[in-house]
Amino acid sequence: MSFAAKYIDAWLRVAETVDVTAVERAVEVLAAARERDATVWTVGNGGCGALASHLAIGLTLNTRRSGGRPFRAVCLSADAAALSAAVNDFGSREALSALLECNGRAGDVLCAFTVSGESANVNQAIAAAGAASMPVVALVGTPGSTAARLADHPVLLGSAEAGIAEDVASAVMHALYCSFMYEASPSLPEGFKDAH
Repeated sequence: MSFAAKYIDAWLRVAETVDVTAVERAVEVLAAARERDATVWTVGNGGCGALASHLAIGLTLNTRRSGGRPFRAVCLSADAAALSAAVNDFGSREALSALLECNGRAGDVLCAFTVSGESANVNQAIAAAGAASMPVVALVGTPGSTAARLADHPVLLGSAEAGIAEDVASAVMHALYCSFMYEASPSLPEGFKDAH
């Protein structure tokens, strides 16, 4: 079996371990945030940062484009100028939490993406959210990690291998925002009908 085939096989097995109830809880947390006009903040590093940015775009522009009611959603790690200023002024460990503390409000929601669950800057943001009475959803690869313990609503990705965990996180991220993107549609798009 080739490496590519082994990778796909591993991904499929790991994806089956995702707790759909935890994902549905995260959707409920997001829905409640939108109902109270709260902001959804997203955060992550590297590939997880790209997923965090994608979630913010999905909740805002993609949901609006499809006729759904868009969210207020912003990715903390997407604004390079603000992030570099925060790193310069507060250090890399505190940069994300400083941005959240400056802009967030009680009742907002933080969605954190972290494979290891031990990224100091992401965990500082999670801690800051908790201190400010913001519910935290964390898509995390490692169940016993700091991020999984700090989050109010952890969604476990089933792997500590970055590629597979981020692939699973991508699927979960799409499930989150597509729950709102397609809520106004009378039926699901054609591709869903082929799924068994």
